[in-house]
Amino acid sequence: MTTVETPHSHPEFREPDYPLDDSDLLPFEPFAYDDDEIPMFFPVVSKVGTQALRDAFDPAAFRDGLHDYLETERTYDLKNTVIEPAPATAELTSVEIAERMETDHVVKAAPEWANQLRDNDRYGSIVRIDGQGRIGPGTHEAQYESRRMIHREHRAMQQTDEFLRAIRDVASWTHDGETYARAEDMLETLTYIGKKEYQEAAAGIATYWKSLLDHNPRLQLLVRGDEVSMRDEDMQGVKSDQYLFDTVLGNFTDQELKTYAGRLITDASQVTATESKDLRVLLLDDWTISGQQMEDATFMFIGENAHLEPSVEVQLLVASEERIRLGFRYDAEDSMGNDVHFALPVRAYYQAHYANKTYESDAHITGAHSSVDYDFEDDLAQMRVDAVHAARANNLDVPDVLRSLPPLANIVRPYRQPGYELRNVARLRAVSTPS
Repeated sequence: MTTVETPHSHPEFREPDYPLDDSDLLPFEPFAYDDDEIPMFFPVVSKVGTQALRDAFDPAAFRDGLHDYLETERTYDLKNTVIEPAPATAELTSVEIAERMETDHVVKAAPEWANQLRDNDRYGSIVRIDGQGRIGPGTHEAQYESRRMIHREHRAMQQTDEFLRAIRDVASWTHDGETYARAEDMLETLTYIGKKEYQEAAAGIATYWKSLLDHNPRLQLLVRGDEVSMRDEDMQGVKSDQYLFDTVLGNFTDQELKTYAGRLITDASQVTATESKDLRVLLLDDWTISGQQMEDATFMFIGENAHLEPSVEVQLLVASEERIRLGFRYDAEDSMGNDVHFALPVRAYYQAHYANKTYESDAHITGAHSSVDYDFEDDLAQMRVDAVHAARANNLDVPDVLRSLPPLANIVRPYRQPGYELRNVARLRAVSTPS
């Protein structure tokens, strides 16, 4: 039986308890665009930028806490260190995971896209918005409800692969070398964090945290699992950093949360450690592509908690080798107006595959829980426009698969679904709150 996609508008996005078959497939109805118009989404969302954050920055508070750091640059890099992530299929012990995360700053290489496509054991569902252009982070909004589609994850992956191959074919027929190279690059290097990979990485991060806490009874982990979302004033509701934090905490039993109470903390006011070796401040997210949101969050957090800066690091589900080696870099100013450059250590469970044809980073990254804009959705949308225009200009039939963006684009994030709650964060806060 062939698994197919069906329109899906149930308000709770519950996965059907019956198999999907060809009888569920409804005919595609094009949206109200002119025949010669192929829409391309250009992001126009305004947000607080780094300059605005700097304007609100308190140099005196920053200087008081960073007196020893403002005279020189805080440097960090692993460029002279051999980083050898374990193979994607390696079965590692808890000790090995923790050691790799601590020493190499990465645990595993991300799975190869071609190998993931061969994995038929991906029965979970993905909800996305059908359309020809990139929508952005607002896919959960009511205005798109009529265009919601539900896909089995594996079929969504297959159709995305078919989309890229169709782009490559059209580019070959029309002698468009640049578009051909971009599609080929994504086919060969795509880093895809499916539901399996997400759960494994979250469990690995939890293993690392437990190891740190167990090896140093005085250690506190201040996890800022909502730092990025707090700084984005244009997006309400749960965001990716909170979702990851909640998923990581799902790997802690109630007893473990009680055991680590007072040491696994979420607010700077809970810090009691007096030595830097007894404190880790973790800025958490699934990935960072352009780095803008993380830079804004980092700048504001350190501005408000300057004394904690020596203990701050970034932890991600997946990062490029360059990000892991060089750390997360950001700029500040001292009290004299001089530029001061900082670099925070970065750790990631997966190392992304290096890509040649990118604009904002050096990897094509996306996931089943959230589709990435830069170097993925933006590229898909632009390649589709180029391919359709080229096919029409050369009197060629446009492949059906290019009627819209593929299923791994415009995903409705699970943490934006009605009724989603940060239950594990609530569990942690319950044991951390004095009775």
